[in-house]
Amino acid sequence: MKVLIVKSDAVGGIEKHIKDLNYFLEKEGHQTETIKVKLDFKGGLKSIYSYIKMVDNFSPDIIHFHGFKATLYALYPFEKANKIVTVHNDLEHLQGKKKGFIARGFSQSVKGVDEIICVSKHLKEYIKPLAKKKKVKVIYNGISLPPLINKETTDAVNIGCCGRLTQIKGIHILVDAFIKLSKEHRNIYLHIIGDGPGKTTLQKQAQPVKDRVVFYGYLNSPYVKMSRFDIFVQPSLSEGFGITVLEAMALDIPVIASDAGGLKEIIMHNKNGLIVEKNNIDNLKDALQKLIQQKKQRERLRVNRGYVKNNFSLEAMYKETMQVYNQKKN
Repeated sequence: MKVLIVKSDAVGGIEKHIKDLNYFLEKEGHQTETIKVKLDFKGGLKSIYSYIKMVDNFSPDIIHFHGFKATLYALYPFEKANKIVTVHNDLEHLQGKKKGFIARGFSQSVKGVDEIICVSKHLKEYIKPLAKKKKVKVIYNGISLPPLINKETTDAVNIGCCGRLTQIKGIHILVDAFIKLSKEHRNIYLHIIGDGPGKTTLQKQAQPVKDRVVFYGYLNSPYVKMSRFDIFVQPSLSEGFGITVLEAMALDIPVIASDAGGLKEIIMHNKNGLIVEKNNIDNLKDALQKLIQQKKQRERLRVNRGYVKNNFSLEAMYKETMQVYNQKKN
């Protein structure tokens, strides 16, 4: 089978998803090509030409669009190929005309696709008004289990997060909560893994506690640093799914996550983690306070590696995706 993967400026979870999908496809002998497309006028014209040329030369059986922006290229008709779309995020990080333009373009583009995949039930509900009468299937993201690394026992409580440093990820909420808690607890430290346009602003925000906050930047393999965390926090204001939450759970780190988007489909409150209201500093502070003070609660909530293995494996994600490919190809 020939599969053409179309992506835009994919970062983070989307890029990881595409990389893993490509790996399994090629491992099983399928031919794949990936093209990155743009929407701006100059880059867009070049992308349209490259996309049309790629389809003509490669003659794919499946064209798989990833994300809202890439899906706009589904407007171009290629009758020999089946078109699949995977929605990874909502559009809540966009504002004004740009958000409206992409939403309208997506709604028009999906009229000609064969099936839509969403990585969470939240996203399936979110796109309903934009994808009327289209078949939508939920296929959760999966991960390969990261290696478990022995953690040193200390009196310090290390709080951490990992992700792109943008406003929508809500790291500023975590920093505010940490500043408040630092006045009561002298043994807590905050570790921030990731890079992005919000880094400088976050560093300025963390100045009052700069001796207890570490910015690592982007790490290609963050698991060694993450393994030192006593608590992992995902304070997103909007989240399609939450791959880093799965990775933290697979490392047996207790997780506090906001109630944004698909995160509630991973975390069951007070069973395998804690859920807090998004954009609520005091709610997050109280949840952190609970886990800082109660080591037994941290121990109870951290044992999740088996849960991730049984419910969110890469193999299951690939198998379900291949079922969609085969149904459409046949």
